Amino acid sequence: MERKCVVCMHEHISVLFLPCAHQVLCEDCKVLHQKKGMDECPSCRTPIKERISVHFTDFE
Repeated sequence: MERKCVVCMHEHISVLFLPCAHQVLCEDCKVLHQKKGMDECPSCRTPIKERISVHFTDFE
């Protein structure tokens, strides 16, 4: 299953938001999200406490 960023719809998801644990942005959009002062998850609007870069492996 391909998981694409909900903002650019092009790059693979690579960021985990805490505490909600949503994974909806790529690294570039995460940086843009932060620079614009957005501090809520774009999926659920939970205040973001931490952004963690993650990398997924396709096990197929």
